[in-house]
Amino acid sequence: MRNILRYQTLGLTLMLVAVTSACAAPVVPTSSPPSPSPTKMPSVTSEPSNTPTERPTVTPAPTITPTPPPEWVTNFAQPILDAIANRPPDFEDNFDQRSNMWKLMHWCGEYRRQVVDGEMLLISCTTYVQHAYTDFVVEVDAHFTPEIKVEENPNLGIRFRIRTDPYPPYPYIASYSCDISAAGHISCSFNPEFDALLPEYPGIQTYHLLIIAKGSRFAFYLNGMPVTYFEDNIISQGYVGVETDCGSLLYMGKACAKFDNFKLWDISDLP
Repeated sequence: MRNILRYQTLGLTLMLVAVTSACAAPVVPTSSPPSPSPTKMPSVTSEPSNTPTERPTVTPAPTITPTPPPEWVTNFAQPILDAIANRPPDFEDNFDQRSNMWKLMHWCGEYRRQVVDGEMLLISCTTYVQHAYTDFVVEVDAHFTPEIKVEENPNLGIRFRIRTDPYPPYPYIASYSCDISAAGHISCSFNPEFDALLPEYPGIQTYHLLIIAKGSRFAFYLNGMPVTYFEDNIISQGYVGVETDCGSLLYMGKACAKFDNFKLWDISDLP
């Protein structure tokens, strides 16, 4: 009986050892499957196209050919203007005060010429510098007054080579002139065939008028631009001045134009 118990005890002991050994067996860690590496895509090289790329058509800018100045500008007027460019005028009046160098035509009363606020006002009259010139350049700034009536065609301008005595073949006072009307009409008595109209109604603006007289040759500029040229040998010398025709404003005693910056060069020494 004691032997049977010993054997049973031994067997139980062996079973425990077996179970203990089994439990003590090392645990093999389960490794996770490797992550797949991203597949590297081959780079795609675009094939050159055989179709040409269409480019926008470039239209060349038109070539602007400057219009050459008239021959009379190149050969006559411009050399004279260049010669006096840095030369002081022989007579100048900015009308800061009334000057006794001006004389009125015999039909003009003194009230028709006034000096106000640095400008000379004229009421349908001609006034001139009391010195006769044969060859000269004269320039002046002028503008119409707001009171003018355009439909009456008032005008302002430069009158020159004024003869105050009867001058054959004219039995009356002779002169040349270039004028502009309030409506923009330009005329010059020394060139009766010339007649021009400004492209737009000028309104009340300041004009810069310039006359060149040399011997029998004359040129007129307006606002720095050459306008017309003519040759005439009837009147050889005379006075130089400005004029207006004011229409009905004359009877109201109102001026239709004002003048400023009058300058005159004697060019008798120029060839």
